[in-house]
Amino acid sequence: ALRVTPAVETAIDAALSGRRGIAIAGRLPMTSDAAGLTTLHPRVIIGEPGHDDARDEALVDALRRRLPGTAILAVVPEGYELDLDEAFAIGIRGVIPAAAVGDLLAPAIRCLAGNGRFIGVLAGPPVATGPAEPLTPREAEVVGLLVRGLRVGEVAGVLGIDIRTVSTYKVRAQHKLGVDSTAALVVRAIELGLGAAPGGRAG
Repeated sequence: ALRVTPAVETAIDAALSGRRGIAIAGRLPMTSDAAGLTTLHPRVIIGEPGHDDARDEALVDALRRRLPGTAILAVVPEGYELDLDEAFAIGIRGVIPAAAVGDLLAPAIRCLAGNGRFIGVLAGPPVATGPAEPLTPREAEVVGLLVRGLRVGEVAGVLGIDIRTVSTYKVRAQHKLGVDSTAALVVRAIELGLGAAPGGRAG
């Protein structure tokens, strides 16, 4: 089901044209609420953030309560800053840039329909050099799991270490890669070829 602006809807139609196994259950305007979406019973809801963060968060919360088995994929317009930690915390399971809908939408939908998480990023300019100081094996391991869409608490569970220790490794990796947020760390790691490619989380 779609809840996006007309420009993104056009890009979605083009991306899904001729794709087997993916059908649009319904289309709703950006002003629609959770009730309009729940009547469609979709496996994946594709939404575009608006200009009211509180309203968007309330909508995601309502959808999670009414459709607990439905995944939410955020299509982020250019210039919109989305905090991945916050997005995953409120229940969004996938994020792709609007400019990359053509390449990333179909794999993102399939990943989410299979109960995974998906973080898609646009390819940046070629990166000639890596971090000034190499990541330790444990830092690289933490970064790799973050790239795969796991949250800090989930990384701690996978590695069997304390969440504060994971946060320490993450902060050290951010410092070495010259970034100041988890989202920027994921993007930078992908640019450098660190960790896994965007896709589902580990089972």
